[in-house]
Amino acid sequence: MVRTLVLCGCALTLQAQQGGEELLAHVRAKVAGTVGRLSNYMCTQTVDRMVYLLAAKKPGRLLSSDRLRLDVGAAKSGELYSWAGDNRFHDRTPAEIVGRGVTSNGSFEALLSMIFTTDPVEFSYRGELTEAGRPLAEFAFAAPLEKSHYTFAGHFRVVAAYEGAFLVDPKTFDLVRLTIRTKGLPPEAGNCEAATTLDYHNVRLNDSDLLLPSMARLVIVDMDGTKKVNQTVFSLCREFLGESVVSFGDRAGAPSSNAPAPAPAELALTKGL
Repeated sequence: MVRTLVLCGCALTLQAQQGGEELLAHVRAKVAGTVGRLSNYMCTQTVDRMVYLLAAKKPGRLLSSDRLRLDVGAAKSGELYSWAGDNRFHDRTPAEIVGRGVTSNGSFEALLSMIFTTDPVEFSYRGELTEAGRPLAEFAFAAPLEKSHYTFAGHFRVVAAYEGAFLVDPKTFDLVRLTIRTKGLPPEAGNCEAATTLDYHNVRLNDSDLLLPSMARLVIVDMDGTKKVNQTVFSLCREFLGESVVSFGDRAGAPSSNAPAPAPAELALTKGL
C-alpha cells in the first residue's frame, strides 16, 4: 500500500510538471505577443516616492516624499520617457530627466522582455492557488549573475542576479502579478536589496485588448538604514496613431496661394526608433 501511494504521488507530480510546462509555453507566447505590440502604445505614470528611516521593532519614519508624472513608451532601442504632456520623447532615462531621487525604468516593457524573451531564465511551476476567489497558477524564476541583464545603479552601477515569481490566469494565460528582486547585491552597490512588484490588467484600446501594467511598487533597502519606496500607477494609456496624404502635381480645387498656411507639424524621432 505504501509503495502504491508513493507511485501515485510521483505520477501526480509528473503530471503537474507537464501541465506547468504547457501552461508556461502559452504564457511566454502571450507575453512575447504583448511585448511586440507595446511599441505602438504609451501611458502616463504617476510615481509617489517615499523615503523611510528604519528602526528596530518600530514602523519606519517618513523622511521625505514627492510625486512625479512621466509619459512612457516603448521602442526597439528600449523604453522612452518624457515629462507628462511633453510633445516629444527623449533618449534619456528617468534619472536623467528627473535629476535626483530614486527612479527606475523597465516596468512598462523591459522587465517582461528580459525575463520572458531575452535572458535564459530558469522557470519552475509552484502549483495552483486562489486569490480573491480567482483560480491562478504560480511560477518561480531565477537568473544567475553570468546570464543576467538586470542593471542596478546604486552608489555604483552593477549587474545583478535576480529571482522572483509570477501569477497567471490558467484559462486566459494572462499575466496577473510579477515580482522580481535582486539576489546578492555586491557591497559597492550600497544597497541590501531591490524588489519590484507589478500588477497587470487588460486595457481595451481601439477594439483590441492589450495587457498593460496597472501598478508597480519598487522597494529598495539601503545599508544606511533607510527604505525607499516608489509607487507607480499607470493611466491614460493610448495608441500612437498617424495619418498622411501624398499628392503629385496640381489638383483641381487646390487651395490658392493666398490661403493661410497651415501650422507647421513637428515630428521628433528618437535615435534608434
